[in-house]
Amino acid sequence: MRGLMKLVLVVGLALAGTGCGRSAPVSLTHGSVLAQAGLKTYWQLDLELLEDEQVAQTLLLDETLYCLTNTNHLLAVDAARGVRKWAKKIAEPGVTVYRPCHGNGVLLMDKKPGVVDILRPPALDQLQPRDLVLINTPAYLLAFDRKSGDLVRRFDFSDFTPDDFTANTPMSCDGTYVYVGSTGGRCYAIRLNTGVTAWIIRTDDVMTASPQAHAPGGEGRVFAASEDGELYVAKAGTDLSLVWPPSGIRTWPTMAGPVTTDFHVDDRACFIPCVNRRVYAFSLAGGEPLWRFTCEGPLTDPIQVSQNTVFQYAQGDKLYALNPANGKERWSMARGRRVLAAMPAGDIPLAYLVDDSSNLLVVDEILGKVRASIPLTGVDLFVNNTKAPAVFLGSRYGRLYCLRQLGAGNLTAKALRTGKEEAEAG
Repeated sequence: MRGLMKLVLVVGLALAGTGCGRSAPVSLTHGSVLAQAGLKTYWQLDLELLEDEQVAQTLLLDETLYCLTNTNHLLAVDAARGVRKWAKKIAEPGVTVYRPCHGNGVLLMDKKPGVVDILRPPALDQLQPRDLVLINTPAYLLAFDRKSGDLVRRFDFSDFTPDDFTANTPMSCDGTYVYVGSTGGRCYAIRLNTGVTAWIIRTDDVMTASPQAHAPGGEGRVFAASEDGELYVAKAGTDLSLVWPPSGIRTWPTMAGPVTTDFHVDDRACFIPCVNRRVYAFSLAGGEPLWRFTCEGPLTDPIQVSQNTVFQYAQGDKLYALNPANGKERWSMARGRRVLAAMPAGDIPLAYLVDDSSNLLVVDEILGKVRASIPLTGVDLFVNNTKAPAVFLGSRYGRLYCLRQLGAGNLTAKALRTGKEEAEAG
């Protein structure tokens, strides 16, 4: 039915020009121009949106490209092959829907647990692991099977004890718990198998940045930052065990301002941008910052971190490229905005940026030298990415594109998850 409605819409546009409010499609940048940047179109896909439906957000998570529309439908696309997998309605139009997250190997009962299941849960070896995509609104969370799109759980935040809450952030998941921040300045750890709140971190202001889960050395940690300018680090587990902030005397104050956007945690550090112009790197154990760097504009865009570089755009200022080990500025670019890929060409690490005029810039990631600049036409959606060996673009009207380097082999789900490509057998 969606395909039939799309056909009717296309015919109507051909006859009536812009009578339905959609602009005539503009083609993606020609292949000969892409080749000047060392790129080619690897796949393209028409999402076959409904009439008056548009893509509002795009997000790459591991092997899947997610598109959230203005009607609050979530569409999942196989990012390696450019094939649409499934589509689900998340909420009514106008309801806030936060970006999704993945939960890998989540052990779930077949049915939503009752009181008996919560008091006497089954042994974990009796449960089958499932790979999930989780997404939330202010009022509830939904968990879908990542492959089929089947709904496997719904939890309403109004049902939670000891207190109900209104979510104000996206979630993160470590495979056992999901973590979400609230308007009341609290970070909730919710056990997915039972839907029970395990513990709560209480901050001193509203939370708008998603908590982050990470397991350095196999020991799970949860990182939360709120608009009070404080970093909170807790051990993952049944009971709350705060690692940071410490009680008593501390040798440094809180961050320079509120944290309102996504931060990043990997095996090296926790990298956080705050509104009052500073980027911080914290040790994974929690504690004093490893380094901090001051920009010349407020930091309200998500931080992006590749293997080689920390990228941060400062509003009204420029895009900064920092050394993740010490926070030293490598280079900056006034027209740079977002990183669409970080992948080497031979031995040279390259960053693929979109600028303030929707040009694609190919930049030496270490030196900042622009090696190529080409216009991007036919697209107005740019997918943030610093790991996958590809560039993902789209238009609000439902066209998606994957660009690959000239000479690149087949894109695999494993390469998307790990960021590493295996050499093809000769």
